[in-house]
Amino acid sequence: MCDRTTEHSVLAGHFAATAARFAASEGPILILQDTTEFIYSRAQPGKIGFTKTINAGHYKAGQPSVLTLCGC
Repeated sequence: MCDRTTEHSVLAGHFAATAARFAASEGPILILQDTTEFIYSRAQPGKIGFTKTINAGHYKAGQPSVLTLCGC
């Protein structure tokens, strides 16, 4: 974002439209959230949407455990 753009100004239209949809609704409103992560340990993670690797602690024998995070 540039100096003149704020998070509020970018999201203002979305918030207004969401408030209007809520006001027009006559039933329950469900708010869903998905925080799913996929963790793969693969020799060639690039083929499945590689995003980054993370340090996942250590195996019982002491070697570091590295996991590959992949997006869909």
